Amino acid sequence: MALRFRRSAKFGPFRLTATKSGLAASVGAPGARVSVNTKGQVRRTVGIPGSGLYDTKIVKPRGPRAAEAPADSRPSRVESPLERRRWGKGTVVLVAVMALVIIGQAIALGSR
Repeated sequence: MALRFRRSAKFGPFRLTATKSGLAASVGAPGARVSVNTKGQVRRTVGIPGSGLYDTKIVKPRGPRAAEAPADSRPSRVESPLERRRWGKGTVVLVAVMALVIIGQAIALGSR
């Protein structure tokens, strides 16, 4: 039998999770969440709360990516990780929705 360990704590829309392989932090609301772990992997999860139906996608895989462009079109200098980052439309929409959810929760908590 394999030994497993997982412990998490919630702070409003934020969650901090500790496992035997490392730490992870996530932000979101039921139905939409973005997580990052200590290995640098970023994951987005969307779903229908209470149904068990959800979709998870790794937005930023850990480690170096496979070659994205043919050798002819690669730049001659080395790019920094910030220069390599490319945000797709889905990621931008997800970040915008997450920001609106967090703002909505902050307003709801402030009006109590």
